[in-house]
Amino acid sequence: MPGKKLAAQPLSFKVVFEPDGDGWHVAIPSVKGCHTSGQSLGQARRNIREALACCADVFDDPDQVAASAVFEERLKLPAPLRAAVNRYQQAQASVARAKKNSAESARELAEQLSLRDAGELLGLSQEGVRKLLKAG
Repeated sequence: MPGKKLAAQPLSFKVVFEPDGDGWHVAIPSVKGCHTSGQSLGQARRNIREALACCADVFDDPDQVAASAVFEERLKLPAPLRAAVNRYQQAQASVARAKKNSAESARELAEQLSLRDAGELLGLSQEGVRKLLKAG
């Protein structure tokens, strides 16, 4: 970034996280020399804010810029890890759909039958049917 910038409003930065052998390497590509690492993703997130605060040659008030900065994170994961994250997210979405379908089925039964009979058909207590109805 040429010249010093004033921090009137929070600045937004793209931040790139990449796993390495000891944890995470993290950088703000638009700020020359702004990079750090952390043993965990959380530590790397804290450290990049500290690294941004050290950019006195780029910003008039680097501490203020770092404190108020908005980060747009990008994780550069190896293909197997990216695939594992995708599988997890798909599984979670499937679980959410199944819970919704379960609640809808319980509601149908409870509207036509008593909670006791709906529970008996579903293998649940009356309270179990009530919980399903509340969850849906």
